[in-house]
Amino acid sequence: MGVQTPAAGTPSQQTLANVQILRLVAAVIVVFGHAQQELREMAGPTALASWRPIPWGFGVDIFFVISGFIMYIVAGDSFGSLSASRRFLARRLERIAPLYWIFTSALLALTLLGFGSAEKPDWVQTLASYLFFPVHRADGAIRPILSVGWTLNYEMLFYVLFALAMLLPKRVGIAALSATLLTLVALAPLARQGPAFAVYWTDPIILEFAAGLLLGSLYKRQVRLSMLAAGAMAIGGFALAAVTWPQAPRALISGFPAALIVTAAALGPNPTRPGAFQGALIAGGDASYALYLSHIFVINAVSLVWARAGLNAPLLFLGLTLAGSILIGVLVRLGLEKPILSLMRKRRGQATGQRRRDVKPERANSSASAYFVER
Repeated sequence: MGVQTPAAGTPSQQTLANVQILRLVAAVIVVFGHAQQELREMAGPTALASWRPIPWGFGVDIFFVISGFIMYIVAGDSFGSLSASRRFLARRLERIAPLYWIFTSALLALTLLGFGSAEKPDWVQTLASYLFFPVHRADGAIRPILSVGWTLNYEMLFYVLFALAMLLPKRVGIAALSATLLTLVALAPLARQGPAFAVYWTDPIILEFAAGLLLGSLYKRQVRLSMLAAGAMAIGGFALAAVTWPQAPRALISGFPAALIVTAAALGPNPTRPGAFQGALIAGGDASYALYLSHIFVINAVSLVWARAGLNAPLLFLGLTLAGSILIGVLVRLGLEKPILSLMRKRRGQATGQRRRDVKPERANSSASAYFVER
């Protein structure tokens, strides 16, 4: 069957290199889609601008499944404790909020100065954007100031629910969390005419977090896939994502394929000693969040130069925006994100013995836990 289950009690010695690499793949899918969208606006629906082997939003579905998986792994057995719940939520905020607020502030400043075509946000949208709370924009869309932040509104909902679940014993907490996600989706028909947050937080896309939780449970139970099984699952996932299913729910046409791909990456063979090329891809995965937040700025900058120069080379445009976005993402990771995370660690005392005491319980649960503590 391709499933390998080590003896009970055998600790996992794998680091999840493939999951980190998959984070880079997901970010690149999103960047490529946004670059194509910009190209269509500049040059029209050309063949290259319209070529879409898989939906560009599929990268987000992969991210959501990975998020559910990572949160399950990182939390370990730290359930049934108010302090653990508060620590979890604080670390998620430290990891997500500062960089997002910086890029939101940068875009807000550019908009107020008259750059770009975006309408100036009112104070409600501005406040909601910083608080990860979904509200309607002037055009009716439910989006924050930094448009790619729409995914973070879902992420923060999941983090809050996960933190609440950690107040309960682990088995009960995870069951309650999964049931809450299912209940929210079941309420979607009633929420369609309600406020923006009700429409938003009942979208079936949140089931992808639940899929990640299930995958995390399988990983902790030492369920593993053979190379053949993992390869077939990954190929099948991408193949399903490439199929067009009109009117089908996203959780089915994108969420299920994403879950297959993440399962292959997490449960399949992971290198214990990645080579130089794999190490570069893993570093790219580390920078995936910085890449995700910054790539819109890079695409807009390249588009501005492109339009003023009157160039007409679609393939070169896509190549430059993709390469430039990855480069800037890595630079943001090294020059901004890592220093911020380091400062946060020092502020909560992790630079001293307290850090070792805080991290030790998480590492005891899985070698993968430490791998993702600050990711």
